Amino acid sequence: MMKKSTPLKTRSKKLRFLVDESTGIKVSLFLTSQGFDSISATEKFLGFEDLDLLKIAEAEKRIIVTNDKDFGDLIFYQKLNSFGVILLRLKNESSINKIRLIDALLINYPDKIMGNFIVITEDTVRIRPI
Repeated sequence: MMKKSTPLKTRSKKLRFLVDESTGIKVSLFLTSQGFDSISATEKFLGFEDLDLLKIAEAEKRIIVTNDKDFGDLIFYQKLNSFGVILLRLKNESSINKIRLIDALLINYPDKIMGNFIVITEDTVRIRPI
């Protein structure tokens, strides 16, 4: 059973996000609506390569939210720096499902998001330090 939603003012506002094109603009809009600093690659960096997005996120101290597992290769095999990645590996790719699972992550693991590579499925959350 998941915890009840945490009031907005008690959530960590220091988290900043860059939402990849693969994840969709609705996720970025949701994060912004919750008071987080979130930008969408679809709006600001359309067509950018993953490596470029990772560099932008690092420079701006942002956590990448993506459906693209290539970020794992960049971080763990090429040893590139990152403030964090949330990788969505979902069967149901609807915006509603993505938002539901990210909201649950923010509620249940607020102190584990920065500095980790997080893989979310409908059934599990795996957290690995970067």
